[in-house]
Amino acid sequence: MSVTFAVDDTPYKDEILNEGTDDAFICSTPVEPFIDINLSSTNARMFLEVFGIDSDELCGKISVEQAKSIGDKMKRRLEDSDFSGLLRETVKDGNFTFIGTDREYVLTRVSQFLTLFTLAIEHNKDIHYA
Repeated sequence: MSVTFAVDDTPYKDEILNEGTDDAFICSTPVEPFIDINLSSTNARMFLEVFGIDSDELCGKISVEQAKSIGDKMKRRLEDSDFSGLLRETVKDGNFTFIGTDREYVLTRVSQFLTLFTLAIEHNKDIHYA
């Protein structure tokens, strides 16, 4: 299961890929400058907890005011190289492998969230996730 974070009313464009084949499908992508972020439920829960948002339900919203506060907090953490709660080792348990989150992954995702928060603030729109 995955969780997608996006600003309310994000415009999307549809593109047909592999048109004319049995493998054709529609790919919906946000219209620039908008983005959406799709995370595994485990990683979404991890980020929500770091943001200080209850992660029991993997659906909800981040208000514009929360986006400002969380964005400021995440910028300070980046400046301090504080990745506590975000870095996890890969663990193998029997037939299952739980993929960890390394520094590069965390930096990429934090950068994406900062962009999403900035868009939400600039457009005065909440961020919904589900």
